[in-house]
Amino acid sequence: MTEFKALGSLSVVRDGDTEPIGGARQRRLLAMLMIHRNAVVSVDRLAEAVFAGEPTRDAQTTMRSYIARIRRVIGAEDADVNVVTQAPGYALRAPDSVTDVGRFEQLLADGQSHLLRGDPSLATASIREGLGLWHGEAYVEFADEEWARPEAQRLGELHAVAEERLIDAELTCGRAGDVIARLETLIDEHPLREGFRAQLMTALYRTGRQADALRAFRHYREMLADEVGLDPSPTLIDLERRILDHDETLQLVESVSEPLLGYRLGERLGNGPNGALHVARLPGVDEEYVIAIRRDERVDTLEFVRTFEANAHELASLRHPALVPIHDYWREPGAAYVVSRRLRMRSLRNLIEQVSLTTDDVVEMVRRIGGALVLAEDRGVRHGSISLDSILIDERGSSYITDFTIVHESEPHDVADLAATVAACVHQNRRDGDPTHGAASTPCSPVAPLHRTQRRWPGSSMTSPRR
Repeated sequence: MTEFKALGSLSVVRDGDTEPIGGARQRRLLAMLMIHRNAVVSVDRLAEAVFAGEPTRDAQTTMRSYIARIRRVIGAEDADVNVVTQAPGYALRAPDSVTDVGRFEQLLADGQSHLLRGDPSLATASIREGLGLWHGEAYVEFADEEWARPEAQRLGELHAVAEERLIDAELTCGRAGDVIARLETLIDEHPLREGFRAQLMTALYRTGRQADALRAFRHYREMLADEVGLDPSPTLIDLERRILDHDETLQLVESVSEPLLGYRLGERLGNGPNGALHVARLPGVDEEYVIAIRRDERVDTLEFVRTFEANAHELASLRHPALVPIHDYWREPGAAYVVSRRLRMRSLRNLIEQVSLTTDDVVEMVRRIGGALVLAEDRGVRHGSISLDSILIDERGSSYITDFTIVHESEPHDVADLAATVAACVHQNRRDGDPTHGAASTPCSPVAPLHRTQRRWPGSSMTSPRR
């Protein structure tokens, strides 16, 4: 796969490796084609840029050799990506998905759409991913050249717009205190951009710093008068008035995805695949829950948000006798939450430390757990954390699977993990001297057949999850 990068130093990446583009002229040629992607650029316009306004007598011949070299850099693996010859010049044919500029613009549009639909958390993830594509100024090595300046300036303005929309989303999520330092940096970079000033005043006011918010306005008014002889806009003047009047509408009326959504936390139970585990209750509900809380930087990435929502939704809709379903789930900037009913059962680990399982016990357990895992796999959800602790046993000996990993950090290996869990049962039996669990059954036998037939769940006619 070929990728074109212009948000910083110009580069072409093929299958993860950066390709050598050539000298300054070839770089100018490629940059010109990228700026006018999917449009024909005349040979005369290209020559004017490539030869810095002084094309040679053999410019057209030289251009053909440069085009041939760029085609070799791009490669011919992808039919949708190529430099085509079309009168009166050449065109770079490439979809938005293979350029960092195209991806950035799409992610920004997605973020703005999420904001309009009232989902600032997803807007935050989308815009952050878009801003993460930037590694310097757009077309930085050509930004002062006349042919590249308009595009560099356009993208620079879009970058500032993305920063504003990101701050809008984070303010809507109730993170006023988290954005103040970033806004101060952005104001240093864009001293005349009024949107950042208004956001800083709002953020300061929401964190109880009314005097600082008013001081920020006065500083901007004085700077504006000294440098350009203008007054702040009526909108900003009105914002100052509202801050002076302690206008209640300036406060965030309701934090989006309010933490814990009414759940009251109890004792901490430890850690699970989805975060720290706590006992939780809902006022007026005579039932206990377990809530997993994950707080780290990755929960704000677009990949995590999309995968979390999709997998949690599917898992919450699953119905199987051996599956402990999700009761509730949600996310907010910096955190994700998964709630399930608290089942007062023994873990398989706890059970085998006290008694030995028979072959019939293990076959029945694998039949039930395997059936639940296959059902989940058919709906696109894999477990990713099967162990002696994720299998629960009730007082009648029935087994249940819990602790599905909502977003996988690495490739799940559910079949191998279940085999290892069964092997642990066998190992425990052998360590205990193979005592029998009941007169009608024999102790658990070795699990070599399980390893030989890992494409089928033992005790079940259903095939194992695909890897």
